[in-house]
Amino acid sequence: MVDETGPRAIRDEEYEACLAMLDRAFTFTLDGYFVHYVRGDPWFKNDYCRVYLDNGRIVSALNICRREVRVGSVTLTMGGIGNVGTDPEYRGKGYSSQVLRDAALVMRDDGMDFSILYTGINGFYERLGWRTLPVPYLWGKLRAAESSGGPYTIRHYDVGKDAAALLRIYDQFNAGLLMSAVRTEHYWRKFCLHEYHPAWTILLAENDSQPVAYTMTRVAENMLVFDELGYLSGHEQGLGVLMRKAAEDALDKSASEVRVEPATDETVTALASEIARGFEFRHTNYGMVLFFDLNRTFSRLLPELDKRVQATGLAGSVTIDTEVGSIGLRSDGAGIAIVATSDTDSRAKLTQPDLARLIFGMGPVQDVKSEVAEPARQFLSTLFPPRPFVYWHADMF
Repeated sequence: MVDETGPRAIRDEEYEACLAMLDRAFTFTLDGYFVHYVRGDPWFKNDYCRVYLDNGRIVSALNICRREVRVGSVTLTMGGIGNVGTDPEYRGKGYSSQVLRDAALVMRDDGMDFSILYTGINGFYERLGWRTLPVPYLWGKLRAAESSGGPYTIRHYDVGKDAAALLRIYDQFNAGLLMSAVRTEHYWRKFCLHEYHPAWTILLAENDSQPVAYTMTRVAENMLVFDELGYLSGHEQGLGVLMRKAAEDALDKSASEVRVEPATDETVTALASEIARGFEFRHTNYGMVLFFDLNRTFSRLLPELDKRVQATGLAGSVTIDTEVGSIGLRSDGAGIAIVATSDTDSRAKLTQPDLARLIFGMGPVQDVKSEVAEPARQFLSTLFPPRPFVYWHADMF
């Protein structure tokens, strides 16, 4: 009998061997770190842990983290790629590449719209179809600000009793943020706040003894980082109180810089200006994106796009050409439909990152680096206006 070789889904009896292999592959993580991907992710299933076997031994693996992310009134399904690792004794043989190709097929066949991964070796993943997606954040010089609380009191998050209240704030605040992930309480408690998460300080602002805003911050070297925040409608001041408190504490720790997300939310930007000066947009290049089936993705987007058309009276048509396929869209002012690409009167050639920028409102069409003729540019500018967007640190994989 020949021992098995090649990529496939993990089996129940192989968890221990796989986790041990990942511990060897990622020597900078603490032992036991990878367990929460299995036990803490409510959408985990064996098909989402892809392994490569060399003569029956697991020598390479990765996790697919299925997430629903918001695009206005609809959601798209994302496949996050995490923990791409190969046993040090088996590196240089192409096993990670084979597992990634296998994972891409699984995500496509499972109905996912796109994949995101985070890396510092972008060139490796470029060979396999992922493309670098620059993401902006706000950076400024930290400064002192008056920390008056007004009608709000501040306290620390209680892991035993505050999850439901925080998620209520999260859901309301993120309803308007494109690309924000849909969360459940199990996912929040067991995956987002697993025992190896960053050393966040989570503060709540209360009004009449009810949590109405929160911040999740950390001080990294000399920088105060707002990894997450949110507030209930009408309680912007509560968020401001928390941000000023975080700045005060960070200054006591000798922090001199601040980083804030979501970078394009006007209310957050205004509040952040109270604790920083010289704000500017900077970009990270760690994120990479890969789309799968454009027809399926745009079919899911249609209800949201219909609303935008009805609000603007947009009429016309466009074909969007990408390296992963083409899609034709036609609007009559009352709604939008997917049509044959031969039946459109303008074309836009977009890279995958520029397509992601449009779908998730990450900037105006004028900023895309792709080839877009003027009629198509005008159509897409109306259909995909800039919107506040974010993918929070706690949801990363």
